[in-house]
Amino acid sequence: MLSRVLPLTIITLLLIISPALSLAADAAFQRTWERTDKPVFDGQAARTWMWGPESFTGTVTEEYAESPGGTRDVQYFDKSRMEVTNPDAVDDGVWYVTNGLLVVELISGNMQTGHDSFETRSPAGVPVAGDSDDVDGPTYATFVALLEVEPVALRQAMTERVDRNGRVTQDKALGALGITAVHIDNVTNHAVAEPFWEFMNSTGVVWEDGGLAEATLFQDSLFATGRPITEAYWATVKVANTAKDVLIQCFERRCLTFTPDNPEGWQVEAGNVGRHYYSWRYNQTEPEPSPTPTPTPGMGLVSVSSIQGIETSAGSVDGDTRYGTTFIGTSSGDVPGTFRAKINYTPPKPGSGVTNTVVGGEWSITSDKGTVNGTFQGGSAQWDEAGDYATINVIMKVIARTGDFEGLPREARFDGTLSHTVFPPRIAGVLTIYP
Repeated sequence: MLSRVLPLTIITLLLIISPALSLAADAAFQRTWERTDKPVFDGQAARTWMWGPESFTGTVTEEYAESPGGTRDVQYFDKSRMEVTNPDAVDDGVWYVTNGLLVVELISGNMQTGHDSFETRSPAGVPVAGDSDDVDGPTYATFVALLEVEPVALRQAMTERVDRNGRVTQDKALGALGITAVHIDNVTNHAVAEPFWEFMNSTGVVWEDGGLAEATLFQDSLFATGRPITEAYWATVKVANTAKDVLIQCFERRCLTFTPDNPEGWQVEAGNVGRHYYSWRYNQTEPEPSPTPTPTPGMGLVSVSSIQGIETSAGSVDGDTRYGTTFIGTSSGDVPGTFRAKINYTPPKPGSGVTNTVVGGEWSITSDKGTVNGTFQGGSAQWDEAGDYATINVIMKVIARTGDFEGLPREARFDGTLSHTVFPPRIAGVLTIYP
């Protein structure tokens, strides 16, 4: 939860890559993000991000043969990539911005550079779901041999497991969960699992015409996901260092997961396909941001929430202390809402191998359910050797709470990461409130 001054060379690079070649693309990308993810960011909707809290690139250009000049405007988010392939097309509010067939490319190993042109690479050996260092869960390459599998029958229970090597086995005990196939795609001939089909056709709070509205989440059910290209398989994956049974199904544009013990609204989640694809395409080797932790349901003695957000102000320096570094983001889980924090720390400048010590600050979570606010009591941020990522462990105090949050205990802590490889810097982690 700390800031650093960007070197001049990095600022110059941002000025080069961030401005869009098409202002229309920038506006269209913003509008597309806002429709599904602004309500999540503002704490008005409890569901998976379809894009992410913010993009991790500016609007950049990539080779695409059929676009004007042979390049098109794109922008990368955790969950996908937005594209404007034909800037001269009529903006219909739905298909003017597309999100690429990234999963097709990651599984096939063929990077698309035009309607019918590809660059041959290798299938991505990146875990589809869970922690990036999971050595047992399936990767995109796992599904290469499973693309032509026959669909399960409608209303048949989903009881097949897949391991990293693509070996499929039956686990009849999974039938007790009652997850069945409810739709067979007439183009790809794959069955869609019930939780994913319901999500693709769901309604919820969206941002339209400058305000919140209740509407279909996707104006076209295939817009976000595309068609299914695999069957749905159960797999054991590592999530926040804990092994979990997760149902995974890959579509042309996204891979969706279903985790039965996640809280309502977060059982279906979209994988970090945008991050995975960007690393695969550009051969990036830096670590990914910490995966979104799985919240613990219910308002029990211990309350757990997932925090994701961005730095909005670096604050100011007085002597050997930086005051008022400010963050805003979302809290999901037991204490949902808009998360805000101002934090003070010393020494005032993070960097390679530096440990910053927290010396005060304040935080809050607000929603229509109530408010929680408190102070920072101590803790630290330990930076890696490159000065790109910090591991954060902060001790907090709950000072006041209202509404549904009145019964919360008084002690709290935040454990997570801060990334300075993107601008603005971003945080992700777990807020735990306990007796």
